[in-house]
Amino acid sequence: MFDDLHLLDRSPEDILRSYGKSFSWAGHFLTTKQKHRAAIIYAFCRYIDEVADYEELELEDRIKKLYRIKKALINK
Repeated sequence: MFDDLHLLDRSPEDILRSYGKSFSWAGHFLTTKQKHRAAIIYAFCRYIDEVADYEELELEDRIKKLYRIKKALINK
């Protein structure tokens, strides 16, 4: 099932450390609060990227999933 992607069980900071090597370094110049907020944004963007690249789902299903995410963001 798609929703079992490995990213869903990880903290934003962990995702940032694992995938955002250069950003993780740049985070040393941010306050703790700023770094946490940036990690949340990065984790969200990484999740969107994972959805788009998840080849076990047909392209049409990936597009539908991305559309549902967009719709949820717009409606909030």
